[in-house]
Amino acid sequence: AGPVFDAMVVALPPGVPVHLENNVNCAALAELHEGAARGRHTFGYLRIGVGIGLGIVIGGQVLRGANGAAGELARLPYPWDDGREPRQEALEEYIGARSLLRRAAEAWPDVDGPCPRTAERLFALAGEGRATARAVVGRHAADIGRLAAAVAAVLDPGLIVLGGSTGADPQLLPGVRAELERLSWPTEVVSSAVGDLGTVVGAARLAVARGVQTVTEAARTKD
Repeated sequence: AGPVFDAMVVALPPGVPVHLENNVNCAALAELHEGAARGRHTFGYLRIGVGIGLGIVIGGQVLRGANGAAGELARLPYPWDDGREPRQEALEEYIGARSLLRRAAEAWPDVDGPCPRTAERLFALAGEGRATARAVVGRHAADIGRLAAAVAAVLDPGLIVLGGSTGADPQLLPGVRAELERLSWPTEVVSSAVGDLGTVVGAARLAVARGVQTVTEAARTKD
């Protein structure tokens, strides 16, 4: 079975070209042209939110892979340990926002008031200096740092841009950088500069580029 991609079905007039691209690759293109990776032709865009994904840019081009599934980190074997059988997409389940909030609920003391029900609230409390929230966010940063070390081991990208609903929070940077430095070679880590609009910005840029290519090829055919 091939990879599963999110898709949006739209009604288009006959003859209109359609190009499918996943949201992580679109966001990586936005970081390349207008975000934290400007001037860097090789980097990894690591998206952490409800799910996880990696946009790989090599020589200014997105690497898609033989099946169009390059960067599908959810398929990394996890856990990989004696006596524990890896499960499909278990890594995404572990690092995703739902598990982050579950760990917060397990650690949350009654004296700290209501446990945060969203990742945004958890990070806000950590920013206010609440000890339990800071500890949970710190553990999340270390987990992301380990995933970043795996990315660095395979790609040696030189730069990793952290994005996504939880990954883009700057509070993660110290912990991610420290864990990556402990486990791998020097790799710069920065937060996304395009935020939630990254997918739209990248998709728009891709659409323009494809449109120009289509018009140019049509003009050459007529010559």
